[in-house]
Amino acid sequence: MKKRQLFLLLLVITCVIFPNATYAKDMKKAGKIVEISGQVEVQKSKGKKTFKAFKNMAFTQGDTIITGAKSSAKLQIDNNKQVEVSANTKLVIKELLSSVKAKSGKTDLTLSGGKVKVKISKKLEGESKFDVQTPNAIMGVMGTEFYVYYDQNGE
Repeated sequence: MKKRQLFLLLLVITCVIFPNATYAKDMKKAGKIVEISGQVEVQKSKGKKTFKAFKNMAFTQGDTIITGAKSSAKLQIDNNKQVEVSANTKLVIKELLSSVKAKSGKTDLTLSGGKVKVKISKKLEGESKFDVQTPNAIMGVMGTEFYVYYDQNGE
C-alpha cells in the first residue's frame, strides 16, 4: 500500500511541476487579431454563433473570421506571419498547428470569398508550410508577400 501512495504522490508532483509535458506535442497553436476596423466577427470552431471581434482576441484552428463592408482585420500568426483580411471577406482558419520544434507545423487558410494579403517576413524552414485555399486554387509559400482574391459571384 505504501508503494502505491508514493507512486500517486510522485505522479501528482510531476503533474504540478510539468503541467504541459504530456500535452506539448498536441497543443493547438493560437493566433491573435492585432487590428480591427469596422464590423469584424469570429465564428468559433464548430459553433454557429458569431462573436464581435476585439483587439488581441485569440483565434485557433477551425475558427472563421468574417468582415463586413468597409471593414478589415489584421491577424498575427507567430512573429513573422501576418494576414490582412479585407472588407466582405470570409476566412476559415482550417489548420493552425505548431510543433515544439520551430522547423515543423502548417498553417492552412481557406478563403471562401473576399481578399487577403499575406506577409511572411521570414522564410519558413524545414517542414513548415503556409497554404491559402480558394474553391478553385491552392497557394503555398515559403516566405513572401502576396494577395489572394476570390469572388464567389464570378465577377
